[in-house]
Amino acid sequence: MGDGGERYATYTEEMCRKMSEVVQYADIVVPNVTEACLLTGTQYKEEWSIGELERLAEKIAGSGPAKVVITGIEKKNYVANLCYEKGAGYEMIQTEKIGSPRSEPAIFLQRLLRQMRSMERG
Repeated sequence: MGDGGERYATYTEEMCRKMSEVVQYADIVVPNVTEACLLTGTQYKEEWSIGELERLAEKIAGSGPAKVVITGIEKKNYVANLCYEKGAGYEMIQTEKIGSPRSEPAIFLQRLLRQMRSMERG
């Protein structure tokens, strides 16, 4: 949908509205900060407090999905990801900066899935 506070040129306003409608059918949504803003109609800015990010996640979760992971929260020495679950609150997970900013969410999700699988195995 977008990145760095800008909607991708290939994504029209109508596509963004439709994506907001589709979100209600998802179990988990994994937007970056720009996409979370687009999904919620929130003005993008460079710096976010944890409370503001949690409210973004709550707003997305309010439309349907039980889990929201806002990825690519740029900090000075790391990238953070806010993991939110309805009824359970949020957890902020930090990952080291590796690769390009666009690869960070994929790397984070790969590690998270590995961790979840190992927890299931006991």
